[in-house]
Amino acid sequence: MTDMGTKGYTLIELLIVLVLISILSVLALPHYHAHMARAHRAEARNAILQLAQWMERAATAHGSYPATDDIPTALTKGAGNAISGRYHIAIQSPDPDQSGPASYRITATRLPQGAQANDACGDFLFDQTNRMQLINQAPTATVWGCWHR
Repeated sequence: MTDMGTKGYTLIELLIVLVLISILSVLALPHYHAHMARAHRAEARNAILQLAQWMERAATAHGSYPATDDIPTALTKGAGNAISGRYHIAIQSPDPDQSGPASYRITATRLPQGAQANDACGDFLFDQTNRMQLINQAPTATVWGCWHR
């Protein structure tokens, strides 16, 4: 004859397991979201740097930076210039804020409906002098922390 009272789990044991799972979820979820935001920022920075390298190669081959209309749309990720539905990549050549035609400005702007819309790092800006800047960032965001992390 088997003892029926020794098989299975008690309600207290199940509740303890549920509480532990809940605590781990509450602790892990914010770290996961922060990690994903960093990954999406890295993707936007990578797109900017690839476009900047293309601009430098084009300037080396032709003697000047190509005008905005002469840049293939595939380099800005095609229709809508969106990267993973989170950033809009745009280039202006020549840069309207600088004097002379030998300039360009690449921006990665957060899409308002995307997951990065409230990202503290804001939007990224890069130009022909390798100047890395942030636009519309939170007061706590730093250029180094956002461009190099």
